[in-house]
Amino acid sequence: MYEHDFRSYMHACYRESPRLYAPVWAASIAAVVAVCILSHNHLKSLRRQPISARQQLYLSIAWMPIVFSLSSALSIFAPRSALLWWLLQQQYEAFALSAFGSLLFLLLALVARADSSSANVGLIGDRMLSLLAAGGRKKHFASPPVCCLCK
Repeated sequence: MYEHDFRSYMHACYRESPRLYAPVWAASIAAVVAVCILSHNHLKSLRRQPISARQQLYLSIAWMPIVFSLSSALSIFAPRSALLWWLLQQQYEAFALSAFGSLLFLLLALVARADSSSANVGLIGDRMLSLLAAGGRKKHFASPPVCCLCK
């Protein structure tokens, strides 16, 4: 059917079903371009901030849309490598979630350090726990994720 190069694979797919593949390829290219432009602007604004641990964590999280859009588009154009791109997505998702957890911990530590009303003047961990406990018991999920559809 086709040889082992990319160009002949694309021609074979297009000849097989042009009404299916042309819109899919066009939409995936348009989505990748849109995500890359928006993310580039966001990354540029994040890089203007002073260098800090918080900025590095924000940058790690902000690369996630670019990684996901490029790996998804490459999976469409080269289906044999879809497992590789899926693994990359899973690894980057774990990395971004780790960075997000670290960022939340860092922000909580900054708030606890700045809070002068805390009774615990000693360790930062004690002040963080007192800030978390100050609000009392709360429901973690006050409303379902899709609100009215889950009733």
